Amino acid sequence: MNKINPKATYESADPKQPMTGITPSQIETLQRELAKGENAVATQRDLIELHKRMVAMFSTLKDGLGEQHAKKAELDRSVLSARLDKMEKAVNRMEGALSIEFAPLVSAAINDALDKKAAAPQRKIWTISGGVVLAVAGLVAGAAFSGELIDLVNKTSAWLFQIVSEKR
Repeated sequence: MNKINPKATYESADPKQPMTGITPSQIETLQRELAKGENAVATQRDLIELHKRMVAMFSTLKDGLGEQHAKKAELDRSVLSARLDKMEKAVNRMEGALSIEFAPLVSAAINDALDKKAAAPQRKIWTISGGVVLAVAGLVAGAAFSGELIDLVNKTSAWLFQIVSEKR
């Protein structure tokens, strides 16, 4: 039942078109009633203003979305920055604890290693100095007994030469 025209039918003139239930004359009547009098529901000026606001809203929609994205990005950056600050504080606390707790252990280990290293070169010094003393003693003995050594070398080489020549 149609409140504007109770006798109107809901059949469409074109079977391919969906039934709307409102005839063109009813649409005109509805327009007149909505825009009639001082307290009209919607005047043409209101419809134009509504259209302008809709156009402005859709034209600034991209900017609004950009602003929303910027706000979200700023919020994400602030959350990430807070987390990084928290992590940095934790690392600093850990570094402080390590320097307080492990500094004596590390310094003791370094001092032990240096003490062992300092003791080791003294043994090397005695070993090196002993070798030098033996080399000098050998040179002195060689200089003192050079004549006898030369005769011994000559006799030994003649004996070796004779053995080698006999085997041939």
